[in-house]
Amino acid sequence: MTKAAADPQLVDLPALAAEMIRQSPGPIAETAIGMLLALSKNLTVIIGHNGFKALFDRSMHTAGKKYPWLVAAEDSSDRLWGPESLKAALCEQEPHEAGQATALLFSTLLDLLVALIGQALTLKLLSASWGIAFDQAVQGSTQ
Repeated sequence: MTKAAADPQLVDLPALAAEMIRQSPGPIAETAIGMLLALSKNLTVIIGHNGFKALFDRSMHTAGKKYPWLVAAEDSSDRLWGPESLKAALCEQEPHEAGQATALLFSTLLDLLVALIGQALTLKLLSASWGIAFDQAVQGSTQ
């Protein structure tokens, strides 16, 4: 596990996630799904699969108010946590639109996490999920 050495009060987690998405060399949909799957893997250990699905669904619903095509991406059989349908929806959008929607989705999800478990624990969770790239982004934002 990597360790982010930063004061949690100084870290804007949603902005860092958005920056990681923007800086990624790959397609936005691939980057977003990779980040979500890594976060899901680590977070389900703490709150379970249904807990992660509930957070993700709430984030999709909230982001879907500005980007209605995100709500249509929800998996109709499960209505919660559908990475394949989200990826397809992101791929159908212009890169700028997909990037903006993804940033809002992550912003909402991270704000919920901070509200539930606090910023310090969320920071550790993201470091464990997103590794060195996240740690470097944190260090760069606090210098």
